[in-house]
This record gives sequence, C-alpha cells and structure tokens, in this order.
Amino acid sequence: MPKEIRMPIREMTNPLIRQCNLKEEKKNQAAFKEALEQTEQTVTLDTLLPQATKLTFRVPKITEAVDADNLLIMEHLQDGHALNTLTNPQNQRLRSDVYQRCFGVHLVDDDLFKSVLDKVHFQVQEKWCELALGHGIVHGDCHPGNIMLSFKPDGHIDVRFNDFGNCITLTEGQRTQYPDIVHLLSNLADPFTPEAMDQTRLDRLVDTLWDEVAISHRANTPAHKLKFKNRLSEEFTKIRDLDLVLDRLADHASFSPEQKAQLRADCETPCFQREMKVIWLSIISACLGSVCKLEGIQLPSSFTRYISAYFRAGVILD
Repeated sequence: MPKEIRMPIREMTNPLIRQCNLKEEKKNQAAFKEALEQTEQTVTLDTLLPQATKLTFRVPKITEAVDADNLLIMEHLQDGHALNTLTNPQNQRLRSDVYQRCFGVHLVDDDLFKSVLDKVHFQVQEKWCELALGHGIVHGDCHPGNIMLSFKPDGHIDVRFNDFGNCITLTEGQRTQYPDIVHLLSNLADPFTPEAMDQTRLDRLVDTLWDEVAISHRANTPAHKLKFKNRLSEEFTKIRDLDLVLDRLADHASFSPEQKAQLRADCETPCFQREMKVIWLSIISACLGSVCKLEGIQLPSSFTRYISAYFRAGVILD
C-alpha cells in the first residue's frame, strides 16, 4: 500500500485497535463457551406454535489459524438475525419470512410470533443469570442487538451470544457478594413498594460497601461512614418517590397532562413495573456512583461493570 495511503489508514485504525482488545475478547469468549457447555444448552419453549419450539444456546466459532492479536474472525451466520431486528415493529415482513422458513406455514398472527420472541428473550435472560450467578462469567453487554437467532426448518432456533469484549469473570466471593448488593439496592430504592425503607438492609448494604467492597476511602472513620449512610438514605428516599420521579421525567420529555396521566396509570400494572425496575436499577447505580464520588469512596471497576451488565441484559433480581 502506498505510504501516503497507509499512514492515514493507520492513524484511523490504531485508536480502534487500542479500544478493542480482541485478544482479551477471544479469551472471554472461550471462557463463556466453556461455562455455557456446563449448562443445559437446549430448552423447549411453551408456545401455541404448530411445532414444538426448541432453543439451543451457542457461542460463535472462532477461526483459530490467525497470526494476529488484533484480528478476530468468527463464523458468518448466513441465516442469522439479531433479536432486536426481529422484534422491531417495522419488520413484520422479515418475521413472516423467518416464520415460514422455520415452521413451513404462512404467518397468520404476527402478535403470536412476537410473543414467542419475547419468550426467547426471557430464556436468554435466564441463561445470562445462570452463567453469571452459577459460573461467575458475566456477559457485560447482553442486549438484544448482541443476540443472534438462527431459525431452522424443524422449529429449532439457535441462539448465539455475541460481543464478549466486556465480559466479567467473578471470584468465588464476588459471585455471592455482588448479586447480594444488587438485590439490596433493588429493594431499598424500589418505588413500587409501600413499605418504608428497611434500615436493617440499608445497614447491611453500607457495611458491605464500606468494609468489604471499597478499594479506598478519603477518610475511613465511623463519622464518615455514617455520613455516607445518611447521604445514601436521602438519595434512595428521593428515588422511591415515584410521583416525584415521574413528574421530573414528564417535564423533561415535555409530556402533555394526558400522557403524564397515562404513564402514572401504567405504573400500576405488574408488567410495566417489571420493565421500569430495570430502568430504576440504572438510576440507582448512577445515584450510588455519585454518592461514592462525593464521599471519596472508590469501588472496584468489576462491581460497577457488574451493575451495568444487569441493566444491559434487562435483568432484575426479585
């Protein structure tokens, strides 16, 4: 390649190479695959479809004969579609084509097939939890765009996880500790529960974060620990005030009074509440990060990435 072309290309690609550690991603993918193979990889969906629908969870194959650290070649899925593409309301024609290929008949009820795709997504979330909590390998970016579905003519669906650059491998202690913290956070700041904040749970959360998880403190004294607890309590109290948060959300989005009333009514339904709890977890995470920064507490990056992974996967701990 001529030098005058090679140099500009190198200037453009070097930042990408530094950003994407493909050697690390390959290592993560191998660890994820090993853990996945220790689980039940095929499950049967309970659906109203004309054939029994089975899912098989897989990880894309890697071409090993590549002598370069900054190159990762995976198998090309000729008939694969991302989950978010298939669930897009505008892609009814694609769903129809996929349905006919998989089940051999024309799609009559698009809503029925979309409900099946929702069940597929739920199974993906269940598998994410199983691998994270049971095996300590956390896919840090398990959103529907990184889930590829390949439909087979016999009603079988291959589900492939993609993009392992942000995987987290937890130690034995973290596999118990981190989920417990997320569970505490979800309950303490839950806006859909009428009960007052559980002070025993708050004490347990503060003790765990302060005494066991924190890497460093600006001032590790009982007085500063109490200040940290009080600030967390104040912030969680605000987050638990559903009407206050919805008012701010409506104002920010410039909702009409009718839209605001509809949003408030939706919050009474269990399905909507479950979806909102995932969003609330991201708010709680941001709140915790802000309080830690104000109080001079440094938490390990594995923990902050772990909370973020829950939000990306759309998973909550009931």
